[in-house]
Amino acid sequence: MINSIEESYYRINYLAEEPTHEEYYLKSPIKEKVSWQDGSIVWTIESLNEKVKVPAGEFTCIKVVGKSGDFVLERYFAKGVGLVKQRFVSDNMTVEDNLSKFGDAEKDNCLPAKELAIYYPSENVDKLLEDRVVEEFKTGETLAEKITELLKDKKYRVLSKNTRLLEMKKEEGILRLNFSKELITEMNAGS
Repeated sequence: MINSIEESYYRINYLAEEPTHEEYYLKSPIKEKVSWQDGSIVWTIESLNEKVKVPAGEFTCIKVVGKSGDFVLERYFAKGVGLVKQRFVSDNMTVEDNLSKFGDAEKDNCLPAKELAIYYPSENVDKLLEDRVVEEFKTGETLAEKITELLKDKKYRVLSKNTRLLEMKKEEGILRLNFSKELITEMNAGS
């Protein structure tokens, strides 16, 4: 893991951002007793065949345990699935995360959905209208792609056929949108 952004409610691609830290969930070689240090935590691969039962099913996992002075963190990784269970133990407190479901979200009709507010000009371009739509997102689909697609709809008439929203960035409460040159060259919006 090279970046972690707490409570980011926007579908913005952060992959191009500069890394803020470096944390290894698994390190090769994937063999029992292999260890590495990450800050104050010493991680060890304790098992390659740990049986784990979570709401999503039963898995054979790689068990990785991180130990620090006052806590233990156990992570369980299943081949082809990823992290299926995590347990944090400190003094008399235990916090456990379990995978509840995985698979084809589109086929299972459980894609994440988000309500979007669309603002667009009236037909006479004398006032701003608002419309609210609920859009479903597939893995990897960005908000920029959805916005571009929606704003090309005849109802809104905001973007031309070839205009693309290239990038969205939110910094210090300001949303910056970078459109392709067709926003200007193909737009027929008068003054």
